Amino acid sequence: MKNYFVYAILIIISISFSMGNSAFAQADWVNERLNDESGLSWLDGGSYRIAFSDGGDSSEAAGNETLYAQADETTTDTTYIEAPSKEWHFSIIPYLWMMGINGKVGVKGRTANVDVSFSQIFENLDFAAEVHMEAWRERFGFFIDATYSKIALTKNVSLRQDRTLNIKNVSQFFLGEFGGFYRVGTWPIGTVSSESKTKTSITFDLLGGGRYWWLEDEIDLRGPLGQNPEFSGSESWFDFIVGARAKLDINKFFIALRSDIGGFGFGFSSDISWNIAGYIGYELPWYKITPIIGYRALYDKYSNGSGNNRFLWDAWMYGPQIGIGFQF
Repeated sequence: MKNYFVYAILIIISISFSMGNSAFAQADWVNERLNDESGLSWLDGGSYRIAFSDGGDSSEAAGNETLYAQADETTTDTTYIEAPSKEWHFSIIPYLWMMGINGKVGVKGRTANVDVSFSQIFENLDFAAEVHMEAWRERFGFFIDATYSKIALTKNVSLRQDRTLNIKNVSQFFLGEFGGFYRVGTWPIGTVSSESKTKTSITFDLLGGGRYWWLEDEIDLRGPLGQNPEFSGSESWFDFIVGARAKLDINKFFIALRSDIGGFGFGFSSDISWNIAGYIGYELPWYKITPIIGYRALYDKYSNGSGNNRFLWDAWMYGPQIGIGFQF
């Protein structure tokens, strides 16, 4: 999944005062253009980089290219930074989480071990929808992630005297995440120069927010005696979450990793919740369309009530994810 991230970084320029006069002149010109808000108009709102390398003339670049300023023939250090963008940016990523479930589930005081693969869930899947959305400006942004599924299972159970009991079980599940993130920084990896065709950087974000769970189960029995009882119940809880994510960019290719922890044992939340996910993606040359594949594992332990009214969810949800990202 594109890891959903476009960058806006505060500008810090480091200049060595031991360089020659031409380096000072070009560095001063760059600082004036960056510090003057009107001077940023030539950037056209794009993401640009300024690099100080070991030679060559300073030049202006269009699109997402790099701006180079001469430092001195004797220096070998090269750094670059991104010009900040004050515009809002958005990404939408529809995806499919091919999840399995393993753990313990308890309803009405009765607990059962659950080990269900994605193929078993898919066979009885009525409907599913999953989407991740983000919006950001400069260092700050927010995200929303929603997963909904409806599973319908019908069985006929043979009774004595050629009688049949029809059992229909409908389960609905919703998992919603929301929160904000703060861009700590983006740092180049390796040497950046005017001749280099590979631009590699790593970005680190802090995030915080919440995760909402909702489960509903309905059982409809239709027997030969005309009595058709129905049973239903639902449970919901909310977890605060804190975490971080890192993203390695290599030109149009990226690798991303996210992890968070939540729950903390509040009266309305899980005892503990832990989430970890990793993704790889590649931005295609058409309209910033980005195919993404990854893997996610989410553990949650929640219980409520006691005795015959006890509800328990102590399980892992895990499996591959595939999606496609759109940026605008």
